[in-house]
Amino acid sequence: MDLQVVLSAQLEHQINLPKSFLNYLLENNYNFEEGILCLKLTSVFSSCYVCMNEFTQDNDKVAISYSVNSLLNTVDNDYIHIDIVEPVKCDMVQIRGHRDSFGKIQNIKEKLEILFTRVKIINKGMVLMIDGLNGPESFTIVDLLDDATNTIDWFLSMDTEVKIDFLQTSESIEREKKEKERKELEARGYIGEGKRLGGTNFDKEKWLKKLSGNTY
Repeated sequence: MDLQVVLSAQLEHQINLPKSFLNYLLENNYNFEEGILCLKLTSVFSSCYVCMNEFTQDNDKVAISYSVNSLLNTVDNDYIHIDIVEPVKCDMVQIRGHRDSFGKIQNIKEKLEILFTRVKIINKGMVLMIDGLNGPESFTIVDLLDDATNTIDWFLSMDTEVKIDFLQTSESIEREKKEKERKELEARGYIGEGKRLGGTNFDKEKWLKKLSGNTY
């Protein structure tokens, strides 16, 4: 079913569906006792998976949160396609903290469990936040794996036990990258910023071009 979008600051991770989608479910004899209604949203640019918050009196627009829209990249009044999908099981969640302080969060697994249960549907690529020692700590869902270690795009976190694989933090990766670049430059003779050669400030870029034979 195709519906127009309206962005809502009142929603967090779920969506509000209009009366027209409720009528669509009734016409197709959907069993409302099956559990959580899982949906796939597809925009012109990408897709993601969500569950419903509530049905509204609006007849033709689906309300989505800014968090959901970070995965869809759509705007008000654009059309998105909505499909009903069956829940997917997950065995392992790989996450990457953005800062090194992410690894110092106390009771982090319990906090993640509470967060995942509140979000309900976890998408690969999602950026989420939990409380850290000095305020909110952000992290990215890097990958989701089933029990055969196949990558999956999403899973329903309600009543689901998953293993958590904590990957190297983004801050640590960036620090190691800079350290590697510094060592490579020093191995080629670069002695660091602020040094003077021949009485003038050393121009690193000019020196590297000259070293590679490119004088332009």
